[in-house]
Amino acid sequence: MKMKQVLLGLGVLSALLSAAVGGTGWWGLNTLGRDMDESVMATHATQTATMGDMMHDALRGDVFQALMYVQMGDAAGMAQAQKDAKTHGDNFVARVHELQGMPLAADLKQKVDALAPVIERYAAAGQALTEQALHDGQGAQAQLPAFLALFKQLETEQDVVIEGIEAAAKATRAEAQQARTQSLLILAIVMVLGGALLLIAIGTVTRHIMQTLGAEPDTVRKLLRRVKDGELGVDVRVEPRDNSSVMASLAEMVQQLRATVLNVRDNADSVANASSEVSAGSSDLSNRTQDQAAALERSASALEQLSSTVSHNADNAAQATQLAQGASDVAAHGGEMVDRLVGTMQDIHQSSQKIAEIISVIDGIAFQTNILALNAAVEAARAGEQGRGFAVVAGEVRSLAQRSAGAAREIKSLISSSVERATVGAQQADQTGATMKNIVEAIARVTDVIAEISSASKEQTTGIAQVTEAVVQMDQGTQSNAALVEQTAAAAESLRNQADHLARAVAAFQLDTNR
Repeated sequence: MKMKQVLLGLGVLSALLSAAVGGTGWWGLNTLGRDMDESVMATHATQTATMGDMMHDALRGDVFQALMYVQMGDAAGMAQAQKDAKTHGDNFVARVHELQGMPLAADLKQKVDALAPVIERYAAAGQALTEQALHDGQGAQAQLPAFLALFKQLETEQDVVIEGIEAAAKATRAEAQQARTQSLLILAIVMVLGGALLLIAIGTVTRHIMQTLGAEPDTVRKLLRRVKDGELGVDVRVEPRDNSSVMASLAEMVQQLRATVLNVRDNADSVANASSEVSAGSSDLSNRTQDQAAALERSASALEQLSSTVSHNADNAAQATQLAQGASDVAAHGGEMVDRLVGTMQDIHQSSQKIAEIISVIDGIAFQTNILALNAAVEAARAGEQGRGFAVVAGEVRSLAQRSAGAAREIKSLISSSVERATVGAQQADQTGATMKNIVEAIARVTDVIAEISSASKEQTTGIAQVTEAVVQMDQGTQSNAALVEQTAAAAESLRNQADHLARAVAAFQLDTNR
């Protein structure tokens, strides 16, 4: 199997294991979210049923209050009692209708549906009794036992429904906890199995790579470096029965190179003899090339200067590019800081709106709380023993007061958050200003570098002129050297024969000309 396929397979396995872990986590979160939704619904149903129970007691208190005001002859009190009975009765009926609309269990929904008509009769009876008390106090007093009997019946049936709702809520929470535990367990199993499988795959791939190389990668790299440096006497150690690894192929290559170099060395003497003949003819050529050498020296000097100038220009261009990139990065960073600043200001604005809404709610609740607290204190004092039902109203008042306190705490938290975000916005504005300053400085540096590039270009012009003059002199010397080419031809023929022999010896090396 090819190394590329092995590594690709390892990558695919890692991706599949990651997908398995992610899919398991997604399934667990989805299950947990569904159970949490059911738990929230069950909690809301419990709260709704409890609120209905409070309206149940409050309506009875309104009836007692109306009858008390009849005996006291307080017309305003009787009107208020009638109004409260209307409010509490309608609220009681609304709560049971809200329960009917919730996705409860079949048996529990059946109980709620059976309880709804009883609540409607109870609410209607309480409202009718308070209204009758305004005109016929004795008749209303005579209807009180029947009303209380209906109250008792409703209390029993309502307790059954509330207990059923609370039991369903408890069961829902237990199922959610069990689903969470199962999800974590499955995720842990998948991660452990996946990790073990990945370790096995890594071990297999590592063993395959070692078998392919035949040695540690560092050992192979050092050996190749020594062969590159010409150390053909190196000892290549290969494991027994290893004839297919990179190390085994390298050992064979070193042996062939050693034999080839020995053959080339034997033929080097013949090449040296032929080279002496070429040396005699080249003596005269050397004299004539002195002038050419001088010209070349001047050319080299000019080229060196030109090379330095070009190099300097290249460095400046690279520096200009880096500075431009830096300026671009700084500008981008400044844009990001401005965007963050705008987002922070928007958050502060939204928080301010929330604060205004919450303050409005608290004002309304506080106002109602003060009125209800005052009425509760006065009426409880007047009712005496008969005001026991009215204590429920007082409890509702205290509940409203507690909600007001909670809203006040939320206001304090939002105000603190707004102050912190304002501080962050100021800091980000300072950072934006500093970033813009960096942009200006970077642009100034780019301008200086461009000026240096322009000056270097002028120096290049002068250097090129000098090179042109030197090339002319070299051409003149080349014409004089043409006569010497014939004298070196005979010696070159002998040298060519020896070169052919060397070429056949070196032909043992097979080079890939396509690369």
